[in-house]
Amino acid sequence: MGRGCPNALRGSCATASIGHGLQMAAADADDASPCRSSAAVAAALRTRGYCYLQLSSAERRATKKLFDAAAAFHDADEGWKALAQHQPTKRGGYYKAGEEPTYDQSDPVSGVEDFSVVSTGDDQIWPEGERGDALQDAALSYLDVADAAGQVVRDALGSVLAPTKKRRRRAEALEATPSMLRLLRYPVAGGDLSAHSDFECFTFVHQRVAGLEVQVDGVWRRLAASADDSHCVLLAGDAVEYVSGGAVRAARHRVRSSAPRDSIVLFHAAADDAVLEPRAGDRSAYDAARRAADEHFGSAAPLTQRRHVRCRVERAEKNNSKAISTVPTVSPPAAMGDPPTTPSGERPIAAFDLDHTILHMLAANHVPDEAKELSEDVVTFEVNDVEYAISVRVGTTALFEALRKKGVDIAVVTCNLMGDEILTALGERCDVFEDVPVHVIESREKGAKCLKTLGLKRSKVVIFDDSLNAWVPEDQEFVFEALRYDVQALAGFLNEDTDEGDAKVDTELGYLTSIRESLLSFFDVAKIDFDDDAASDAGSEAQAPRRSASFSLEQSPAQRDLKRALSAEDPGGAKKAKIQSLSDNNVTLNKPVAVGQDSS
Repeated sequence: MGRGCPNALRGSCATASIGHGLQMAAADADDASPCRSSAAVAAALRTRGYCYLQLSSAERRATKKLFDAAAAFHDADEGWKALAQHQPTKRGGYYKAGEEPTYDQSDPVSGVEDFSVVSTGDDQIWPEGERGDALQDAALSYLDVADAAGQVVRDALGSVLAPTKKRRRRAEALEATPSMLRLLRYPVAGGDLSAHSDFECFTFVHQRVAGLEVQVDGVWRRLAASADDSHCVLLAGDAVEYVSGGAVRAARHRVRSSAPRDSIVLFHAAADDAVLEPRAGDRSAYDAARRAADEHFGSAAPLTQRRHVRCRVERAEKNNSKAISTVPTVSPPAAMGDPPTTPSGERPIAAFDLDHTILHMLAANHVPDEAKELSEDVVTFEVNDVEYAISVRVGTTALFEALRKKGVDIAVVTCNLMGDEILTALGERCDVFEDVPVHVIESREKGAKCLKTLGLKRSKVVIFDDSLNAWVPEDQEFVFEALRYDVQALAGFLNEDTDEGDAKVDTELGYLTSIRESLLSFFDVAKIDFDDDAASDAGSEAQAPRRSASFSLEQSPAQRDLKRALSAEDPGGAKKAKIQSLSDNNVTLNKPVAVGQDSS
């Protein structure tokens, strides 16, 4: 669906409805077997752009629960459903039949009915009463378990985009996270959708009644339904085709209904500002999409996930004045070019350096005997018959767990050429380190690290690094300059057996714990006062809230207090330093909602 929403870009691949009088070639049946391993998924995506994804028992239960709740919603009377209709100041909600805008002026308006979930926060519209509560519970339960299947796909895409692990830099598409959940009802009359590919990275489609068809080598294949929810259909999207340089082709698909049909569709998008430019391979699809966006916005700019979706959505909305008149559209940007970032439209991120920040890696025979006392753990791994040891800084695991619980993405940006091997070893020790994207920077020169280049630029970002100057100047305001972690130096302080040495060891052992709450508080959801006199006038374009804080040395209260605690004036002051601590208020951060679309 190509509906624009003032709070989130609701995107679509080109989904025009098809009149039943229009003749199309019949599709061949597809009898491929479902798969679950990342290797099998990767092979299928390479060859045909789609596959059947086997679901776990937990995923099947959640899907059944959601199908039942969605059917109860769609079966209800129009008056009750209208209470949950979409609003300009909210997200998601009910879109009645006939509100689906068309992508071709020659096609009739689609009769698809939809309830969309684009946020897990208070700004999401939910129906009222017991049925509404049941729908909300079912949708959130489904989202909770769907990430396991999403991780299988992310791993598969990782093997396609980075065949060898050594020094790999994971592409933006691998960070794809749920961007929109749509609960669709297709009537027999007016429920077909024309051929299109999805705008984002990949899509899950659950169907109990057949209707979805995919084109492979010019031949349409009618995909099997899953009456028992044992599998879903995985479709590759535009973003993956662009980033992979054509190694994966976006799945061109359509819907042809022969019976009433409900469908659950979950879209996974890259970060809003992720640049979709391929690093190698065929650029033709990316270049064509970029030219279309440049022409649409009237300015040249790299093609980001948000820019691609918005271009396609806005162009589609112009195709049919009737459809546009019944659906709230996205406000145009104040100036031509890439639209401003929507603060809640993307996940916040914490970027971590490795060496001397959250760990210290040494050759195994160089690790001091005292490392066990001074570390959270000592983890060993072997590369080319050489054994290495990782001294993990005390509090690192708890910090990663707290960030994940808060809904914060985690990435590693390191100059250590064995960054992938280090994270693999840590992941075998504790699953909180599994699947953390690793960006290896081969240069150790000043300013070698850059958020934008790595595709990590977000509206909420913290960099945790012991070296401020490792980052480009424009990123240094986001750096929380960590106290340097050196297990060999700490072992020396311990062996000194002096008050000063003991104070330094005590400071280190409590360091991450003492700053954790201040770090976490940065990611708290800001409360907006709608009665503020400074609010923009009605009809004016809302301005994105400014960043609430940065973690530079000068602006971080925790950093200042710890610096004073380590000063010569107060060598033992670490135990007395009053570190600003804000308790976790358990606010659930929104899932990324900036992009989404209609599909099948």
